[in-house]
Amino acid sequence: MEVYLRNYWLLNLEFIDVFSALTYKNIPLPLLSNFYHYLDQPLQEKMQSADFCQYSAQTFKEEEIQHRFEKWLSPLRKPLRAKNKQGKLLMNFDYLRFTEENYRKFSPETTMLLTRWRMKELYTIPVISMLDHTRNAPGIAQAFIAKAKAIFAAQKQHPAFSNEAFQTAFLRDIPRMIEKIDMVYAVLTNNPIQAILVGTTEELTSRILTIIGHTLGIPSFCLQHGLILGEEAYLPAFASYYVVYGQYEKEWYKSRGVPDKQIVIAGHPRYDEIFTMSPVDRKQVLESLNLNPSKKTVFMATQPNSSSFFAEMANTVVKLPNIQIIMKPHPWEKAKNRTQAYLALANKYRQIQYVTTEVPLYSLISASDLVVVANSTVGLEAMLLDKLLVIYKSPTANRDYPYYDSLGNLVKSTPKLVHETIRTLLFSPTQQNDARQNRNQFIQNNYPTQNSISALQNFLKEYVG
Repeated sequence: MEVYLRNYWLLNLEFIDVFSALTYKNIPLPLLSNFYHYLDQPLQEKMQSADFCQYSAQTFKEEEIQHRFEKWLSPLRKPLRAKNKQGKLLMNFDYLRFTEENYRKFSPETTMLLTRWRMKELYTIPVISMLDHTRNAPGIAQAFIAKAKAIFAAQKQHPAFSNEAFQTAFLRDIPRMIEKIDMVYAVLTNNPIQAILVGTTEELTSRILTIIGHTLGIPSFCLQHGLILGEEAYLPAFASYYVVYGQYEKEWYKSRGVPDKQIVIAGHPRYDEIFTMSPVDRKQVLESLNLNPSKKTVFMATQPNSSSFFAEMANTVVKLPNIQIIMKPHPWEKAKNRTQAYLALANKYRQIQYVTTEVPLYSLISASDLVVVANSTVGLEAMLLDKLLVIYKSPTANRDYPYYDSLGNLVKSTPKLVHETIRTLLFSPTQQNDARQNRNQFIQNNYPTQNSISALQNFLKEYVG
């Protein structure tokens, strides 16, 4: 286990223990923390040291992560309610990442949607607004803030709890935690909720929904909202069940102490479109982007931490004969105006097109011959769309992300090797056939579900309706 992650989990557990007196309606507030947001860069650097907080003297293994958190989670779990035919599934809109078609697969008779805005219904599903169940309790919040400050005052020698940024972040969260606990209790006790579906348990409302669901005997189900890269966003397991893409994620959770029975392979409904969409008119898509349908098209889905790689790669691949490139920046890069290098390339070469939202992602992938990604779900989507794929795996990344490793020689760690692989794949039928065999095996293991919404609903039937 990496030194940083070991220190991270031990610090998180110590934080819950030290601040456990801050309990509201039987829920320890530190358990609700999105903990990694409290750690500024200098503190994270200190946590790279093996002797941080003298944690090296403690025995702690990867498979203990979930077990250690069960000290706080187990007492909150109550026996499941008896199945009620009138009971409904409550879906938290935030982070579900459903398409309209996904939503319309759920019956308005047995489903309710929790949203941050007021609306009678969405896609025929009745809406419960958080606004109608939220009350301000500044007096309660201030009392907890005062208690927290007193605990911090007694931790002046602690390298994390004495950190000003850490203190500020936690104190800022306390009012929101209390407000959302009250809101979720009101929602769950005033409506006939039989089960809860969330898109993540990293986000505060979703985390509280699963925890309070446990206290009321209501099972919760958490979808997988993306590739598991930073494990801090996926653990501990708060929900009753985790609905994952495939065997990779199932083994990943099990290796960190989550029981096998708590993990269900059912994919994610947002990918169902891939298997039902009409064929894409490649010529029409490319011509709409002022590209030549007769040329080989490489699609690059960029990533914030690999922007220099993508710029370098586009600058070299574009010089291959009969090649054109579509560059689509990560939304974070676009929002932060970090796309200048890509725009400069598009201005320099007619064969490079910079695209954001003008054309749907699946149309761009379908119109391409080969896709290049780093750590991105676009790689999985490309394989589900039966496209050739090359993965760039940075040798200087601060931790290993092995999700795509089973693709073997399609994963490369230098721009030169990526360039050579792109060139070979585009022009060698034998290499293309080998790549497709690798792809088929990867999909069989890591995304075997073509109708996720049906698999999810069949599983939910055991608890709702």
